[in-house]
Amino acid sequence: MKFSLRLRSAAIALVLITAACGGSSNSAESVVDSPTENGTETIDVAADGGEVPADFPLPVAPDGTVGLTMNSPDGELYTITYPKDSFDELAAMYTEYMTNTPGEESVSTGEYEGLKAFFSTIMLDDGTKLSASISQTDTESIVTLGRTKNP
Repeated sequence: MKFSLRLRSAAIALVLITAACGGSSNSAESVVDSPTENGTETIDVAADGGEVPADFPLPVAPDGTVGLTMNSPDGELYTITYPKDSFDELAAMYTEYMTNTPGEESVSTGEYEGLKAFFSTIMLDDGTKLSASISQTDTESIVTLGRTKNP
């Protein structure tokens, strides 16, 4: 559980840094070895130009640009950018998915200074946790999709 929280914190920090720095034509990939209670785990990180696998359990709306991707034995995280005005359509898509998928779901929305935020999670019956969040900026809507695998 502690590692999942650290992975999530690191992922959020990387997402915020990527969003703050903006896009770039240079793609970057790295492998990070992260110490855990059970040894060392490898986290693959790629920025700008990664792909969401076709078998990823959450839906991915078309016409987005994949940015940061992270993969580890414990889970995956992907960021995808869309035009700013796509927010409501994206939020509706993930709300529908979460409420129609068996499991314990949570969906919340908010707004600050005219910019919207959305966060949803679902704990599947097998213990896998899926999450979808959307952050609206002045110019785009950034979707972050995650899967934390059952230990």
